[in-house]
Amino acid sequence: MQPLSKVTKIWLTLLALTALSWFLTSDNHGLHYFSQRAVTAILLGVALLKARLVIMNFMEVAEGPVALRLVFEAWVLIVYGTLMAIYAGVFRI
Repeated sequence: MQPLSKVTKIWLTLLALTALSWFLTSDNHGLHYFSQRAVTAILLGVALLKARLVIMNFMEVAEGPVALRLVFEAWVLIVYGTLMAIYAGVFRI
């Protein structure tokens, strides 16, 4: 049996992250273990991790210029931080 390719490993990771998201939200499974705020923070993190995996690998940003990668990585952190700040009530919209 041949070893799994990088693309297959990333695809399996995306499937696992999707299953985690489903588990945390379906029939309140996640709320038995974590608070609603924790589940929300986890789900936002999972969504941004999935976006990062897709953009870096399937859109080949990882092979692009360093400046492009840094801008994208900063974007992920800024979006996560902003969404968490909005959710925590730091910003009022």
